[in-house]
Amino acid sequence: MITTTLALATPAFAQETARLRGEVTSTSGDTVTVTTQGGDSYDVTLTDDFSVLVYEYIEIGDVRQGDFLSIPSTEGEDGRKVAVSINVFPEALRGTGEGETAWDLTEDSLMTNATVGEVVNASDGSVIVVSYNGEDEPVLVPEGTPITEFNIAPDRDLSEGDMAILFVTQEPDGGISANLAGVAEDGSLPPV
Repeated sequence: MITTTLALATPAFAQETARLRGEVTSTSGDTVTVTTQGGDSYDVTLTDDFSVLVYEYIEIGDVRQGDFLSIPSTEGEDGRKVAVSINVFPEALRGTGEGETAWDLTEDSLMTNATVGEVVNASDGSVIVVSYNGEDEPVLVPEGTPITEFNIAPDRDLSEGDMAILFVTQEPDGGISANLAGVAEDGSLPPV
Protein backbone atom coordinates (compact mmCIF):
# COMPACT_ATOMS: atom_id res chain seq x y z
CA MET A 1 0.00 0.00 0.00
CA ILE A 2 1.34 3.42 -0.93
CA THR A 3 0.83 6.19 1.59
CA THR A 4 1.16 9.77 0.43
CA THR A 5 1.03 13.18 2.08
CA LEU A 6 -2.26 15.04 1.78
CA ALA A 7 -1.75 17.59 -1.00
CA LEU A 8 -2.80 20.52 1.15
CA ALA A 9 0.41 20.99 3.10
CA THR A 10 0.63 24.75 3.34
CA PRO A 11 1.51 26.73 6.45
CA ALA A 12 -2.12 27.88 6.72
CA PHE A 13 -3.47 24.34 6.33
CA ALA A 14 -2.85 23.53 9.98
CA GLN A 15 -5.72 25.93 10.74
CA GLU A 16 -8.01 24.74 7.91
CA THR A 17 -10.22 21.72 7.44
CA ALA A 18 -10.13 19.73 4.21
CA ARG A 19 -12.27 16.84 3.01
CA LEU A 20 -10.87 13.36 2.38
CA ARG A 21 -13.24 11.01 0.54
CA GLY A 22 -12.76 7.29 0.04
CA GLU A 23 -12.94 3.80 1.46
CA VAL A 24 -11.75 2.93 4.94
CA THR A 25 -9.33 0.12 4.11
CA SER A 26 -8.04 -0.56 7.62
CA THR A 27 -8.51 0.44 11.24
CA SER A 28 -6.09 0.12 14.13
CA GLY A 29 -6.81 1.78 17.46
CA ASP A 30 -7.32 5.48 16.82
CA THR A 31 -5.98 5.34 13.24
CA VAL A 32 -7.79 4.56 10.00
CA THR A 33 -6.40 4.23 6.50
CA VAL A 34 -8.51 5.80 3.78
CA THR A 35 -7.97 4.99 0.10
CA THR A 36 -9.33 7.51 -2.39
CA GLN A 37 -10.92 6.64 -5.73
CA GLY A 38 -7.62 7.74 -7.28
CA GLY A 39 -5.80 5.03 -5.30
CA ASP A 40 -3.94 7.29 -2.85
CA SER A 41 -3.92 6.08 0.77
CA TYR A 42 -3.83 8.26 3.86
CA ASP A 43 -3.36 7.29 7.49
CA VAL A 44 -5.66 9.44 9.61
CA THR A 45 -5.56 9.75 13.41
CA LEU A 46 -9.03 10.08 14.95
CA THR A 47 -9.13 12.70 17.70
CA ASP A 48 -10.48 12.05 21.19
CA ASP A 49 -13.67 13.98 20.31
CA PHE A 50 -14.16 12.14 16.98
CA SER A 51 -17.78 11.75 15.81
CA VAL A 52 -19.53 10.05 12.91
CA LEU A 53 -22.41 11.62 10.98
CA VAL A 54 -24.81 9.19 9.31
CA TYR A 55 -26.53 10.45 6.14
CA GLU A 56 -29.96 9.07 5.19
CA TYR A 57 -31.50 9.70 1.76
CA ILE A 58 -34.80 11.62 1.68
CA GLU A 59 -36.97 13.29 -0.98
CA ILE A 60 -37.29 16.97 -1.94
CA GLY A 61 -40.77 16.92 -0.35
CA ASP A 62 -39.12 16.22 3.01
CA VAL A 63 -37.26 19.56 2.91
CA ARG A 64 -39.25 22.13 4.87
CA GLN A 65 -39.29 25.88 5.32
CA GLY A 66 -36.94 26.72 8.20
CA ASP A 67 -34.64 23.69 7.72
CA PHE A 68 -30.93 24.50 7.85
CA LEU A 69 -29.10 23.04 4.83
CA SER A 70 -25.67 22.52 3.35
CA ILE A 71 -25.79 22.82 -0.43
CA PRO A 72 -22.73 22.04 -2.55
CA SER A 73 -23.35 23.73 -5.92
CA THR A 74 -21.90 24.77 -9.23
CA GLU A 75 -22.85 27.63 -11.52
CA GLY A 76 -25.30 26.73 -14.29
CA GLU A 77 -25.04 27.98 -17.86
CA ASP A 78 -27.60 30.68 -17.06
CA GLY A 79 -25.61 31.85 -14.02
CA ARG A 80 -27.94 30.25 -11.46
CA LYS A 81 -26.58 28.07 -8.68
CA VAL A 82 -27.26 24.40 -9.34
CA ALA A 83 -27.25 22.04 -6.35
CA VAL A 84 -24.94 19.03 -6.49
CA SER A 85 -26.68 17.71 -3.36
CA ILE A 86 -28.85 18.94 -0.51
CA ASN A 87 -28.06 17.97 3.09
CA VAL A 88 -30.39 18.79 6.01
CA PHE A 89 -28.60 19.59 9.29
CA PRO A 90 -29.92 18.25 12.59
CA GLU A 91 -31.44 21.00 14.73
CA ALA A 92 -28.55 20.75 17.22
CA LEU A 93 -26.14 21.88 14.47
CA ARG A 94 -28.30 24.71 13.08
CA GLY A 95 -26.14 27.68 12.05
CA THR A 96 -22.92 25.69 11.63
CA GLY A 97 -20.81 27.39 8.97
CA GLU A 98 -23.63 29.72 7.90
CA GLY A 99 -22.71 31.48 4.68
CA GLU A 100 -20.90 30.51 1.53
CA THR A 101 -17.38 29.23 0.89
CA ALA A 102 -15.40 27.59 -1.88
CA TRP A 103 -15.84 23.79 -1.97
CA ASP A 104 -13.71 21.03 -3.42
CA LEU A 105 -16.06 19.00 -5.65
CA THR A 106 -15.12 20.96 -8.79
CA GLU A 107 -12.92 23.96 -9.52
CA ASP A 108 -15.87 26.38 -9.29
CA SER A 109 -18.05 24.64 -6.67
CA LEU A 110 -19.37 26.41 -3.60
CA MET A 111 -20.83 25.29 -0.28
CA THR A 112 -23.79 27.28 0.98
CA ASN A 113 -25.04 26.69 4.53
CA ALA A 114 -28.38 28.45 4.88
CA THR A 115 -31.99 28.35 6.05
CA VAL A 116 -34.80 27.34 3.68
CA GLY A 117 -37.20 30.17 2.90
CA GLU A 118 -39.33 28.20 0.45
CA VAL A 119 -39.27 25.26 -1.96
CA VAL A 120 -40.85 25.92 -5.37
CA ASN A 121 -41.53 23.42 -8.18
CA ALA A 122 -39.91 24.42 -11.47
CA SER A 123 -39.93 22.98 -14.99
CA ASP A 124 -36.35 21.75 -14.59
CA GLY A 125 -36.63 20.41 -11.01
CA SER A 126 -37.24 22.48 -7.90
CA VAL A 127 -35.91 25.78 -6.65
CA ILE A 128 -35.00 26.24 -3.00
CA VAL A 129 -34.81 29.83 -1.85
CA VAL A 130 -32.31 30.01 1.01
CA SER A 131 -31.36 32.79 3.36
CA TYR A 132 -27.95 33.44 4.92
CA ASN A 133 -26.29 36.54 6.30
CA GLY A 134 -29.44 38.55 5.57
CA GLU A 135 -29.59 37.64 1.87
CA ASP A 136 -32.03 35.42 -0.05
CA GLU A 137 -30.79 33.31 -2.94
CA PRO A 138 -32.48 30.76 -5.24
CA VAL A 139 -30.76 27.42 -5.89
CA LEU A 140 -31.91 25.09 -8.68
CA VAL A 141 -32.32 21.47 -7.56
CA PRO A 142 -32.48 19.31 -10.71
CA GLU A 143 -34.56 16.14 -10.69
CA GLY A 144 -32.47 13.29 -9.24
CA THR A 145 -30.24 15.49 -7.06
CA PRO A 146 -29.22 13.49 -3.97
CA ILE A 147 -30.93 14.82 -0.84
CA THR A 148 -30.02 13.64 2.65
CA GLU A 149 -30.54 14.41 6.28
CA PHE A 150 -27.78 13.61 8.73
CA ASN A 151 -27.35 13.13 12.43
CA ILE A 152 -24.51 12.44 14.83
CA ALA A 153 -24.36 8.71 15.64
CA PRO A 154 -22.72 8.58 19.09
CA ASP A 155 -22.20 4.79 19.03
CA ARG A 156 -20.95 4.60 15.42
CA ASP A 157 -17.27 4.04 14.64
CA LEU A 158 -15.60 3.82 11.25
CA SER A 159 -15.16 0.26 10.03
CA GLU A 160 -13.16 -1.37 7.29
CA GLY A 161 -15.16 -1.11 4.06
CA ASP A 162 -16.98 2.12 4.98
CA MET A 163 -17.21 4.70 2.21
CA ALA A 164 -16.63 7.93 4.09
CA ILE A 165 -15.87 11.60 3.96
CA LEU A 166 -13.45 12.67 6.69
CA PHE A 167 -13.00 16.28 7.74
CA VAL A 168 -9.26 16.45 8.27
CA THR A 169 -6.52 18.83 9.35
CA GLN A 170 -2.79 18.50 8.97
CA GLU A 171 -0.87 18.48 12.23
CA PRO A 172 2.42 20.39 12.73
CA ASP A 173 4.30 17.06 12.53
CA GLY A 174 2.80 16.41 9.06
CA GLY A 175 0.30 13.81 10.26
CA ILE A 176 -3.38 14.00 9.39
CA SER A 177 -6.15 13.99 12.00
CA ALA A 178 -9.95 14.00 11.85
CA ASN A 179 -12.56 14.91 14.42
CA LEU A 180 -15.53 14.20 12.14
CA ALA A 181 -16.52 11.77 9.39
CA GLY A 182 -19.68 11.06 7.45
CA VAL A 183 -21.04 7.77 6.15
CA ALA A 184 -24.27 7.07 4.28
CA GLU A 185 -26.81 4.70 5.77
CA ASP A 186 -26.96 2.77 2.47
CA GLY A 187 -23.16 2.28 2.29
CA SER A 188 -22.53 4.79 -0.52
CA LEU A 189 -20.19 7.76 -0.23
CA PRO A 190 -22.15 10.72 1.24
CA PRO A 191 -22.87 13.31 -1.49
CA VAL A 192 -21.01 16.15 0.21
